[in-house]
Amino acid sequence: MIIKKIWPIGLLITIISSLTLLYHLEKGDRLFFLAGETTHGHYQIELVCSACHSEPFAGKEAIQQTCESCHQSELDKVSDSHPKKKFSDPRFASMLNQLDATQCVSCHKEHDQKHTYTNGVTLPIGFCETCHQETLEERPSHQSFDFTTCAYSGCHNYHDNSMLYEDYLARSLNKEPTDRESRLPLKTAMSRWTKKNPNTIPLSFDSKLIKNLYPDELINQVSSQDLVRIISEWQQSSHAITQVACIDCHQNSQNTESNKVSEFLKVSKPEISACNNCHEKQVGQYLESRHGMSLALGLKPLKTEHSRLNLKPNQETGCIQCHNPHALIERTTQVEACLNCHNDEHSLNYKLSPHFVIKTQNQEPIVTCSNCHLPRIKKGKRIEIGHNPNDFLRPNSKILRPVCDTCHSTEFSLAALSDTQQVKANFSLPQENHHPTYDLVRKRDSSSSKDKESTIP
Repeated sequence: MIIKKIWPIGLLITIISSLTLLYHLEKGDRLFFLAGETTHGHYQIELVCSACHSEPFAGKEAIQQTCESCHQSELDKVSDSHPKKKFSDPRFASMLNQLDATQCVSCHKEHDQKHTYTNGVTLPIGFCETCHQETLEERPSHQSFDFTTCAYSGCHNYHDNSMLYEDYLARSLNKEPTDRESRLPLKTAMSRWTKKNPNTIPLSFDSKLIKNLYPDELINQVSSQDLVRIISEWQQSSHAITQVACIDCHQNSQNTESNKVSEFLKVSKPEISACNNCHEKQVGQYLESRHGMSLALGLKPLKTEHSRLNLKPNQETGCIQCHNPHALIERTTQVEACLNCHNDEHSLNYKLSPHFVIKTQNQEPIVTCSNCHLPRIKKGKRIEIGHNPNDFLRPNSKILRPVCDTCHSTEFSLAALSDTQQVKANFSLPQENHHPTYDLVRKRDSSSSKDKESTIP
């Protein structure tokens, strides 16, 4: 009798719970399903559970595959110092029992923010000791060190150690801290385009083409003063030179079959898809970055007030938020565009740094936010500018070769990058040309020289 009276209540509770879960899954707040707070690298995409959990109740191998689908190409690019194949050696079997280094989640456990450290690592910072206990015993040079300093003092990086190999560091031994004659490589995109298209005449607003493709509906969205400014800026831009007209960006993709220009041209602020028509490589890099990763998974652009970083509110990420598509003024995108959002100590202190002094005096090389975080990379005869700041951000020693080494000795740069207060101050504090890692390199070179001398008859 009691069961007969209770089961309808149980059924009702089950139905209500199921509907609640279904609502939150389809239309409600998906944060309801999170097992815990996500890491700094994943919180932007935490509402897309399938980004990591490709299959319901999948095992660790499925999770590993999703990790690799996003991160493996980056690891390959930097010649991962600890690839999975390295641990197939039977000599590492006993170590793998303590720490399975073949699985990303062994070190990067998601939804465990209380125990998450730098770079999303969820192990205690002395985890190197698991496999390298003998280092302090077998290397006299390391006996004064502690395992907690391995990856946090400019000495070693678990995955990307390419900037810290001894032979690379030794190349800049005893160099002056700063090379006053150094210069940034000149960009080549426009020069290459004009060389390929020598007979192309830049568009002007007086062209019949532009007059016919600029309808009253679009003109009425801006004031006459702004319209004059927009036209003037555009006519001097690389878009006009390369014959990119209004319709190429402001087209409404929903009306591509329309014969009426007024219906075709109604997009006042073009979306990233318009940029992708010409800048596919740059957009691809942008979508892999922290700036664009939410867009890559079909979410709305990240708003700055939802970020965990110290950003100014009411800003949004996107191509035109950094690049004025009419003016394309490089100096604006180099600093001001960054400071429109970034409100942290490092960013705000740029204008107190020696780099800013050089910029204001129009000296060379002009060092700005974008020149460091989106550096110019030489590839053959081409100079390419990346659009994924992650590539040169964590660990920060990634920035040594493509940026710092252009003007400074590696030791000077490494000492600055290893100093947390110096980084916060945007390198405006006094800096010595000395780092402890170089003491080890000097001892090695000194020992090698003595050995060579002893073998000379």
